[in-house]
Amino acid sequence: MKTIFVVTEGPSETNFVKRVLSPYFASRCTLIPNTVITSTDRKHGRIYKGGVVNYEQIRNTMLKTLAVASKKRDSYVTTMFDFYRLPADVPGVADIEKINDPYEKVRHIERQIQKAEE
Repeated sequence: MKTIFVVTEGPSETNFVKRVLSPYFASRCTLIPNTVITSTDRKHGRIYKGGVVNYEQIRNTMLKTLAVASKKRDSYVTTMFDFYRLPADVPGVADIEKINDPYEKVRHIERQIQKAEE
């Protein structure tokens, strides 16, 4: 069975994956939400998730998720973020005001992130 890792922005998106998407897709795949780590408190051993402030937080969580997924057979990685409040330093975000089509906005950001990682 396929495994799909869903990198999520925060608890709302994680709950949506768990409560809505997972039951719907249960017969076809396993969905595993992974919320972006926003900070760590090494002194108290705590990890804080959600409330993304910058692209580096997203990037770090994506890279860790991709590393885990690459070790599993038939696994994929996708994302679920609140498009309205993406951090200003996400590649391509500064340009999206000029684009009217919401799907094209997403494609633009995806292309810019891919370029940034090359």
